[in-house]
Amino acid sequence: MQTVKKTLFFFCASLIILGLFFSLSKKSPVSANDSVTNVILGTQVSSDTALVSNKESFITLYTNTHAQKLDGIQLVFTLKGTSSIPVFSINTQSGLQVVFEEVLPVDGGYRISLILVPQSVGDGLQSIDSFVLGQVKLTPSGAGVVSIHFDKARSLTTLLHSGLAFAELNAQDASYTVTGNQPETRSVPVILIQRANKKTVFCGEFRLYNDSEKDLVNWRVQFQTTERPVIVAWGGSMQRHRDIYTFIPSQVNRKIRSKKYKSDTGFCIKTNDYNFSPTTISAIGI
Repeated sequence: MQTVKKTLFFFCASLIILGLFFSLSKKSPVSANDSVTNVILGTQVSSDTALVSNKESFITLYTNTHAQKLDGIQLVFTLKGTSSIPVFSINTQSGLQVVFEEVLPVDGGYRISLILVPQSVGDGLQSIDSFVLGQVKLTPSGAGVVSIHFDKARSLTTLLHSGLAFAELNAQDASYTVTGNQPETRSVPVILIQRANKKTVFCGEFRLYNDSEKDLVNWRVQFQTTERPVIVAWGGSMQRHRDIYTFIPSQVNRKIRSKKYKSDTGFCIKTNDYNFSPTTISAIGI
């Protein structure tokens, strides 16, 4: 019987706090003791790197109460640039629990509303350093930017023993760069077939073989030589960096079907060596 009464007490107390958050958050925010608190709330990409297009990612929410004891936190923010419905998960070690969560679609993203209260009713939340509130899981919709914008009028907190007076949060908006997926590359067998070798000019043709089960949509050939610059390339163009040459096929020559050969591309280069042949020739495909 005592257990049932205790459970009902905590349930009713949570409902009371929830109701007060709803009613007060519709009004202009009121700071405790007529002053704005210095409670900070920010975000960061969990991996500390740029987000990747169409790859599941996480944004961490963290806060620092600067020794102030909180009764609860209400967050309302808009997340743009995600193709999936964002999902918030609380840090179970934060001492908080989620008593309300709402995710609504808006133009270009989603509006997320959260109410967080201490796991034990009556216990305040206090910190002197930043700690993690939780994470938002999302999938960036494409290369560009993912942004998070807090509704300053409704992102609030209550201080313990303040009569449930609301105080503003120093909630910091943020944006994160989204990079495109890097295509997977693989090695492609290639040989160089000699087409001409005069005293001052060497000409060679690339012959590639796609030994994979999938078509190649693009490829590159590299070789090394200390000879003079290429004087002509056919079926594509040639780039040089020091003694490394990279052959880039033209658009019509990029595709190599599975289990097929590709030729009709090559180059001519000036040389003073009658027995000239490029070294360390290799190819990669996408």
